Amino acid sequence: MNTKEVDASGLDAVPSTIEANAIKKIVRENWESKLKERGTSLDILNEHAEFMTKEFGAMNYETLCMQNIAARSKHMSKGELAAYTRTIEALALGYKARFGPEFAEPLIAGVALLSKDVRSARKHLDYFVSHVSDSAAKYELRITRETGMLERIDSEFRRKNSGMLRFLRKREIDALGSRLRATKVRILKLERKKIRCAKLANDTRARADPHAGKKQ
Repeated sequence: MNTKEVDASGLDAVPSTIEANAIKKIVRENWESKLKERGTSLDILNEHAEFMTKEFGAMNYETLCMQNIAARSKHMSKGELAAYTRTIEALALGYKARFGPEFAEPLIAGVALLSKDVRSARKHLDYFVSHVSDSAAKYELRITRETGMLERIDSEFRRKNSGMLRFLRKREIDALGSRLRATKVRILKLERKKIRCAKLANDTRARADPHAGKKQ
């Protein structure tokens, strides 16, 4: 980590909302004042801090990460900083949707602390999107297998359920009917999971898109 970056890892949960707000105010004023001296644009960083606080409902991200991000922003153009913060925000949403807020918060804090530029942040984004897309592809393979099984069961069901003596095969026909229903339910669940993964990959990538309209 750059020697100019502040190690705030020792600041965890605080005893009260009043104390938390006081610490947050001090931390924000500290990195804002340093940036004002350099003439660095603060609008992107303030929007980023507010976005992350809104998503996770806590002050930990700003306390742990914003001073480091502010230090790095001195070496970025406004466009680079916008792309950098959008990428972290995209990952925050992606992690939150995939793993839940409890796991997403430490994950995104790790990304923010380790990713010192747009390129390194995008590596994490690419990995996450690839991981989710692979999950969607695996669900598709399982759907294909289950669909083949469904067709075979349906064919057997139709064969057993035809003819004048089908009442003699009632137990077999009922068992095949149960397998048909269970297979259809599995396929439906897999379809939903596949759609969720595909949408998550697309939404995460879109959030990081610099042309999406938030920070130009």
